[in-house]
Amino acid sequence: MSREPFEHTPLPATGLTAYACQDYAGAFASAVRQEGFAITAKAEQDDAFGMAAWLHNVEYLAASDFKFAAGEPRKWPVRQVDVVFGNPPCSGFSILTASSKWQEQGLHGVEASQNHCMVDLIDHAVKCQASVVVFESVQAAGTTGLSLMRELQRRLEDQTTKTWHITLVMMNALSVGGWPDRRRFFFVASRRGPVDMPAATGWARPLSECIGDLIDRVEDDPMSPYSLVKTPKATRHAELARFNWPQGMPCSQAYELAVSQGYEGTAPDRSDRILNQFTSARWKWDNPARVATGAIMDTAVHPIRPRTFTHAEVGRIMGFPPEYDLSGITKLRSQGRALYGKGIPAQSGRWVMEGIRRHLTNERVKDDIIPEPLDDSGTRWHIEVTDHWRNNRVRGEQLAMEL
Repeated sequence: MSREPFEHTPLPATGLTAYACQDYAGAFASAVRQEGFAITAKAEQDDAFGMAAWLHNVEYLAASDFKFAAGEPRKWPVRQVDVVFGNPPCSGFSILTASSKWQEQGLHGVEASQNHCMVDLIDHAVKCQASVVVFESVQAAGTTGLSLMRELQRRLEDQTTKTWHITLVMMNALSVGGWPDRRRFFFVASRRGPVDMPAATGWARPLSECIGDLIDRVEDDPMSPYSLVKTPKATRHAELARFNWPQGMPCSQAYELAVSQGYEGTAPDRSDRILNQFTSARWKWDNPARVATGAIMDTAVHPIRPRTFTHAEVGRIMGFPPEYDLSGITKLRSQGRALYGKGIPAQSGRWVMEGIRRHLTNERVKDDIIPEPLDDSGTRWHIEVTDHWRNNRVRGEQLAMEL
């Protein structure tokens, strides 16, 4: 049964070990630690994967003999571990890069240049003799990117001369105890066979339950977790929110409404005038949190306060536990605000790692989700729980009708 979203209590140490490879600022690592794994190393390319924020919390996240490195993959420390986990860039399959402009630059699709990060993760897992490899991406990575997932499986088998099973998991954070309506995909590869996942009962809790106690915790100190970013866009959104901006309304319409009431400030920029699921908007207080993108602290407007969200609120939405010090993010350049949306909700990571932990310790639970064959290969499997939350509770059904 999925945990309550506020449940952060870690399991006792299991003796299992894990390697954080390109996992951003620590939400995934928090989940891995909570499932009783000892994280013995972290590695990434030297290009803003959140290493500084991670190391700021190293006493919480890592084992005592922890090693880390940022730079060329060939220089990453090798540690023999049970699991290598990561959160490599998903932009190659994101709808944000689906236009011809990005495709012409080689930044979208199976051949996108940033997909090399997935290959680097797989290659390093081989060096670390891992039994399981898991990483997260957008759902398109498991559909339009299926050929790449198969290639990663072949890469594992070619380098290890062993058979690897891949379980492709389509899920939503709401289905597994998370706060945001965030559809995602996990690639799970194991030498031991397909990996079962815990029952996805979900909660579909509203934003008000997530951050209701934080509505008046705002501080001017930019290093504080209770601070706001003060970019031109965030400032404009705060101004518009003072003109009766209705919940759920996108920025461009809120601007027109404000002008009718005498607003003379700056008009929305081009990105705010293009209506899609990522357009700047005022979130709904009684609905689940929306998707946190890398621009969440500029584009998401608080439902009942005339401002954007604080770091503490965004961290809560993404499932960072109270033991995680967000000042490790606020002290970074541009206050590290893009790291939240590039990571994963911690509850999603814990759900997946619970399945992996039981897989490695040969535990079975009656309600576990057993993967179904993806094809006739005998080594490719899939699990689908994206919309499972909609049928879990009366509240989930009500919210499904509203969305």
